[in-house]
Order: sequence, then C-alpha cells, then structure tokens
Amino acid sequence: VFDRGDSVTEVLWFLHELEAEAVLAGGQVHLLLGNHEIMAMTGDDRYLNDKYDHFTQYTQISYYQLFDRETELGRWLRSRNSVLTVNGYLFTHAGISPQFAIHAFSWQEINDRIRGYLNSDYRISKNSPEDVILGPFGPFWYRGYGNYDKKYIELTQDFIDLFLESNGLKRMIIGHNVQPEIMTAYEGKVISADVELEGSGHSAQGLRIAGDTIYRCFFDGTRERLE
Repeated sequence: VFDRGDSVTEVLWFLHELEAEAVLAGGQVHLLLGNHEIMAMTGDDRYLNDKYDHFTQYTQISYYQLFDRETELGRWLRSRNSVLTVNGYLFTHAGISPQFAIHAFSWQEINDRIRGYLNSDYRISKNSPEDVILGPFGPFWYRGYGNYDKKYIELTQDFIDLFLESNGLKRMIIGHNVQPEIMTAYEGKVISADVELEGSGHSAQGLRIAGDTIYRCFFDGTRERLE
C-alpha cells in the first residue's frame, strides 16, 4: 500500500473499513505487511511521495508519526500478519528463500516476532530471529523470485516442490517484484501478483482463486484462467 502514489492514507482507511464490513458479511479481509509497510512504520521514508513530503514539511510532523503506536492506523497495521496460509495457499510479500527456509520458523512465530518488534522499542541484534526475518533473504526483502541483476542463486523446481510439500502447501503467492501482468512460475506453483499501475489504472490486475482454479482478472471485470 505504501510508496505507490498519493492516496496511501485513503487506501488504508478504505481497507480498515472494508475489513469490518467483510466480517459482518461473513467474509474476511487480510492485509499483509510488506517491506514498505515496515519502512513506513520505522521511519524509512526514502520513497516518500511528494504529497507526503510536503505534508511533513508543512506540519513539522514526521511521516512515520502518522502510523505510530498511538494512532488508529498504526495500531491496526501493527496487528496485521506478515505471512498467511489459506486453504493450502501461502501468501507472503517477497517469498520464501532456501536460505530462510532452513531456519524453519513457523508462520505464527514470524507473525508474532514482527508484531512484537513493531509494538515495542526493541532494537534488533545481529543474527537474532528478527534480523533474519527482516534480512535480505527473509519474506520482506528477498529478490530471488525476480532475480534482479542475477544477484541470487537461481531457485530450482526441486526446492519449490520440497518446500511446498513439506509444509502441506499447494502454491505460494507473492508480490514485491513488479511484473507487467500476473505471472505463474515453477509449474504454476509460484504466482507473482504485483502488477505495475500506470496513470489511468487500466493496467490493474487481480488474482482470483476459486478452489484450485486461478484467474487473472482485469480492470474491466473480465478474467482469464491461468495454468
């Protein structure tokens, strides 16, 4: 949600309200934390939109204070999950790397440790679980699924198969690496769903999962099946 335009707070309030409405309708909304959510809540504003840059200069309020532990949005964001499994599908921002998988953190531990970090004045020590989770091979920052600049060892089908099978999973859904359209890889077991938005919004896409059938959905309401 963060650092992708000038409507960050509007989108957050929309999702905040939608979450409550979904519960009343018998559904759920899950907003997962990504690297930019962590950045916004911890004072890293290097990708700040001009609107918020001007706001902070005018009000003399630091951007992260809009989302600190004393604000409604800040408390709400700090209660969100970092990883989530639903019906055999793993949702996580940057994906699980082989280097991270060997630590064998449970999903609950990942969520609890990040919530604990964001809700305290805890300073991360080197090689601590929090340092590993928030590190370059963790589920917030890993770039191996995009393999930018070929800096990462190429992921193999064997790793994907073994990781998913050993955790009782069918697929992994990730964002983080901007794509021209929703993409599948590794025999359809990894889905990259972060699609770049241009000004009109017509490039927007969404992923629909109906049982074990997945669809790429377009801004005009049409869709196509993915294999």
